[in-house]
Amino acid sequence: MPDRDLPPYRRIADDLRAAIAAGRLAPGEKLKSENELKDEYGTTRVTVRKALSLLKADGAC
Repeated sequence: MPDRDLPPYRRIADDLRAAIAAGRLAPGEKLKSENELKDEYGTTRVTVRKALSLLKADGAC
C-alpha cells in the first residue's frame, strides 16, 4: 500500500517507528510534543494521539 493511501495516523506511526529503527530516535528519548507533531504532519492532535497509541500498543514506545 503506497504511503499516500495510509490513514494519517498510520503514516505518523510508521514514520516514528522508522526513526526508532534507524537510530534517529533512541529508546526512551523524548518525542516531539503532540502540538509539534500535529503541525509537522498537518493533522490534528487526535490523529497524533491515535498514532502514539498504536505505537504503544505495538510496544514501540
